[in-house]
Amino acid sequence: MRLKSFLIMLLGVFLAGCGASPPPPAFRLIEKGPYQALYGSDGRLQRLVYDADGDGRAEVVTLFSPNGKPRQSEIDTDGDGVVDRWEYFDLAGRLQKVGFSRDKSGRPGEWDWVDASGAVVRRELAEGDRP
Repeated sequence: MRLKSFLIMLLGVFLAGCGASPPPPAFRLIEKGPYQALYGSDGRLQRLVYDADGDGRAEVVTLFSPNGKPRQSEIDTDGDGVVDRWEYFDLAGRLQKVGFSRDKSGRPGEWDWVDASGAVVRRELAEGDRP
């Protein structure tokens, strides 16, 4: 009886190994030097991270739209670990507006809207920073 149970268990293990392959992972993370790229299960880039000084804190994090164009970026321009620049892009990947934090609060205090050439066409202070 024990031998029969063992053979049935062994057959089950064998058949499980011959079944359908497991589904692909939902995400794929690729790291190369200071870059880390996260790809979705469809193979499209979703996020790109850049750690320029190798301290384990990203200086730039960029999110991508399903069409592969950049959607938004958060940037630590001075390397202090606090985001101080935000960039937002349209569906074609063109820069639309840039936010700045000059007070190290981690929130934008100023927004610049730009045209296709990158020239500032409008500048606004964020709600909490208005005089």
